[in-house]
Amino acid sequence: MNNSIERLLQAHTRRHMLTAKTGLGEAARFLVNALLLSHSIRRDTVAIVQVGDKLIVAPGSSLRQLRPDQESAEGWIRAVLRGRGKGLGAVLAGPHIIDQALRSSEVLYTCIGPPGPPQQPVKHEKPITIVHSPEAGECWLQAPCSPSCRAAITNIVLDRVLIGLRA
Repeated sequence: MNNSIERLLQAHTRRHMLTAKTGLGEAARFLVNALLLSHSIRRDTVAIVQVGDKLIVAPGSSLRQLRPDQESAEGWIRAVLRGRGKGLGAVLAGPHIIDQALRSSEVLYTCIGPPGPPQQPVKHEKPITIVHSPEAGECWLQAPCSPSCRAAITNIVLDRVLIGLRA
């Protein structure tokens, strides 16, 4: 399982994580904001969200049937938690598996809770701050909003950078 999760993470250039235990509503908003475009799915993105004691790994490259409205997304999560994830393109994993798989990855976190931002406080000169740790190969987006909002902001910033616009 570890090797398959590691390969799955390495195959996606964007990785969004929400590792604090969340309810269905926030998890649904996070997945929708991390993975969906206006008429498509971000195929280069994987989202990992913790719901209760389970982690859902949702790779955009194989994702099916995730809809943008909250009720449908919550139903999608319930189906994955009931074991129908394979048919929907998602995988359930334990926290230790994800931790091991991420050790060698360069990850963009948009999360709260472990393995979140560095322990020392970051001074916010602007409302949105991107913190980069070259030693750890990690970036964090600091913004005064919910994790699902941070996932959306991160995608917007990355999209602008990739097409050459100033963030």
